[in-house]
Amino acid sequence: MEKVKIITDSTSEVTLEEAKQYDISVMGISIIFGDKVYRETLELTNEEFFKKLEEFGDIPKTQQIPIGEIVDEFKKNIDSKIIFFTLSSKGSGTNQTVHMAREMVMEEYPDADITIIDSMAYSFVYGHWVIEAAKMAKEGKSKDEIVEAATKGIADSQAYIAVDTLTYLQKGGRISSSAKIIGNLMDIKPILVIEDGLIMSFDKVRGEKKRYFKMVDLAIENADDIKNQKVYILHGNAPEKAQALKDALLSRTEVKEIETRIIGASVGSHIGPGIVAILFKKK
Repeated sequence: MEKVKIITDSTSEVTLEEAKQYDISVMGISIIFGDKVYRETLELTNEEFFKKLEEFGDIPKTQQIPIGEIVDEFKKNIDSKIIFFTLSSKGSGTNQTVHMAREMVMEEYPDADITIIDSMAYSFVYGHWVIEAAKMAKEGKSKDEIVEAATKGIADSQAYIAVDTLTYLQKGGRISSSAKIIGNLMDIKPILVIEDGLIMSFDKVRGEKKRYFKMVDLAIENADDIKNQKVYILHGNAPEKAQALKDALLSRTEVKEIETRIIGASVGSHIGPGIVAILFKKK
């Protein structure tokens, strides 16, 4: 039986408890509040991040995983077939850094078996497949079987994302300052999607409640039989918004299972608090 090791960056939002349960190595991206640096997941839980974000009053910075730490993690698991899941290469240099680390290790261990999966996604959109991959590894599935299933599974995942404020998007250069001001004044609520590895604007709805029903209708329309799949509700420390989205979903359709999770620091740093999203398997 092949020994397969699953590694991921912390943007996948795999918790420490899940990492321990499924033998996943989570490598923490740094979250910087002024002169304080925390490693996402490892030193800063999702709940703690949003509390610090409120106290800090400004947008924190993020920093990649040091390449030396990735090299060490590869060497530590050199006797296994390694699969490293990264966030989208379109939104971060993490994937490139992991490739560089792989090249460095291969010079010393030319027979090493290291596969890097560029999720072209963010958050639990690929994180739930990191966990599924680890489950498959525990079941004795081969590396090739795991890579094929996870790659397809991530590609088949769809999320509609609602942000609470346009400030973070404006500071990140995704919308203009005037668009932010007009949007906030007119209560325009954007709906975002992940497209070609980037978080893009998909639609705009005026009013909070209308937006939730719009997201739900889009999910039902584009899902692969939503009644018979597990749906994830993701939120940025906004349980009341998550509940409102869940209620909107259940008012429209039955669902096999719903799991609610808090979004992590990496995504929260770039989109802001109050975010809520619906994640499902698309057609």
